[in-house]
Amino acid sequence: AELTHLGAEGIHLLHFLEHAGALPAALREVVIERALAVPEPPLSPQDLKVIVLMVYWHFGVEPDLLVQDELCDDASQRLAH
Repeated sequence: AELTHLGAEGIHLLHFLEHAGALPAALREVVIERALAVPEPPLSPQDLKVIVLMVYWHFGVEPDLLVQDELCDDASQRLAH
């Protein structure tokens, strides 16, 4: 159910954040719970990033600047050189 709702990219993002030490297990579970509450799966990676940021802010967590950059960056707006 989680894979269907979050998508492979979403699962990859959560694993990346967890292994980077930026998303403790307890917060990961809150992110997953909030993501599963979204009525229309699958979530886009950008939507999941917003949920992660909202969970950080709700719990008063200030992520590392590189993590913030990753979460706030919209890769779809990049132009290939």
